[in-house]
Amino acid sequence: MFSDMIHALRQNHLPEAAPLKARLRAAVVKKMAILRQPYLFWPQDTKINPPARHLLWAAVLLLDKENFELAGDILVMEMLESADARHLSDPATLRPQLINAELDELISIVSDHNLKTQLLEKISTIQQVPHH
Repeated sequence: MFSDMIHALRQNHLPEAAPLKARLRAAVVKKMAILRQPYLFWPQDTKINPPARHLLWAAVLLLDKENFELAGDILVMEMLESADARHLSDPATLRPQLINAELDELISIVSDHNLKTQLLEKISTIQQVPHH
């Protein structure tokens, strides 16, 4: 679902905002429908079940605080549903770690220094904006 966004970033370009916004909106609707199902029924096809990290990345690029927070919550939900959740001592402390790991991955797919700086500024901005 977000292959255009990832391709643009790997080519050291920001994706176009309007199509990305439409994709993010559709992806959130799909993801919320998936989350209502038992974990065993979650599809592996990323066009049907978009990865939460891609929702997070798109929200950063669009400076969409509401969907950034939602994607962070989804990251935690996915982790809690996974087999790894049995080993968590305090899942609440996991959220910032999961978000930071995914943001680090976002930065890592870009090789251009100026674009990395832009992304870091967007990340800083979205993390400082109060949630409504």
